[in-house]
Amino acid sequence: MNKSKRNNFNAIFKARIGCEALRENKAINELASEYSVHPTQINSWKKKIVAESASLFERKNKKSNTNDIDINELQRIIGEQAVQLAWYKKKLGTFN
Repeated sequence: MNKSKRNNFNAIFKARIGCEALRENKAINELASEYSVHPTQINSWKKKIVAESASLFERKNKKSNTNDIDINELQRIIGEQAVQLAWYKKKLGTFN
């Protein structure tokens, strides 16, 4: 059985074709034959651009609800405390 190879298009290609479809200078079928892409695929890229374009203009919160503490810093602190705790246990163990 001979399976056809799937095309993997990168995001830049999808955005470019989707924007061309939005401009409506050419029909979807013309774009499909020009770029060797199925018309349904172009329509789905076009719909995704329209649906997600509003997120481009959302304001980013200056203050986030979560603390901006670096996880690597927390892990470093925990590691230091674990070493200190082991040292204290060793020293206290010699006095008992």
